[in-house]
Amino acid sequence: MKKRFFLFLLFSLLIFVTCIQGCKQDNDNSSEINSPQEDYLIAFLRKGNLWIMLEDGTGQKQLTQSGKVIAFTCKGNNIYFGELDSLILNVKYLHIDNLKTIESLTALKSNREYFFVDEWYQPPRGKMGWVNDSVLGVSANYEWGGGFQDTYSINLLNKNVNRTKWNQVNYERVITRENIERSEANINNGQFFSRKTGKEYELYYVNNENQEIKISNTQQYTPRECWGDNVTSFSYILTPSGKVVYWFIMDCGDLAHGVLHIANLDGSNQVLITDNFTSGYMNFNISQGSGEFMIRLYDGDFGKYNLVSFVGKLNERVIIAEDVDYFELIK
Repeated sequence: MKKRFFLFLLFSLLIFVTCIQGCKQDNDNSSEINSPQEDYLIAFLRKGNLWIMLEDGTGQKQLTQSGKVIAFTCKGNNIYFGELDSLILNVKYLHIDNLKTIESLTALKSNREYFFVDEWYQPPRGKMGWVNDSVLGVSANYEWGGGFQDTYSINLLNKNVNRTKWNQVNYERVITRENIERSEANINNGQFFSRKTGKEYELYYVNNENQEIKISNTQQYTPRECWGDNVTSFSYILTPSGKVVYWFIMDCGDLAHGVLHIANLDGSNQVLITDNFTSGYMNFNISQGSGEFMIRLYDGDFGKYNLVSFVGKLNERVIIAEDVDYFELIK
């Protein structure tokens, strides 16, 4: 009897240890990203640190610990980022196949009493982008109405650093005043066109049977006026998932802002994404996997920015990740 009881206890202990190890393994792998070459990845900034995750928001992994990262950009499988230390911006990079190894590229020293301070960006940061495929651009010290006052170009081949103009840098998915001024002229491309009735613009689509389909119905959401001014421009982008995202931008004092919507190509299930789409401050892209539209939006109830997508035929709003200060796709 004692022998049987002892064997029973031993068997139970083995099962218990196996379960504990399995649970621990599951927890340990919760932030791992397997086979990054086969997955579509997003890099993002959260509270001064660089993170990486899958496009559906799973597998979130923190890559830095300093809390001082203020800007980054992606090129191929490399992520380039800047860590601010007083008046010195240390530019570094890492490769997604070796996330634990961070390499230094150069250090930029401000010739002013401040560096990367901008009341319009919270947390304060600058921007990073590309002059060309081998030259990284870093812009700092934004002044309202004058753009970035300090922009540096860093040649990745020889690490030479030079001063350049901020408008020579191609930033990721940012709508500038320049594209806004051109957008209305480019809207009529044979398939899509805009029509203005009174003060209102609406978007139409001509299908394969030469039928006009009215896609937008924006006037039910918001009056598109600002201090007596009417809409000044109108544009759209298409998604691989068969949707159209369109916006109406107006000049309003020093800002250009308006409404942003998404709808299916047949005009169904129009959803208001935001009624305060401010040019130059919206961070958005198209998923490489699902082809859905994703955008960083402010959540006023909780005082933070979230990365949001609009999925399926109903364009259901889904939060991919919370507390996202900036994001880019890793291509």
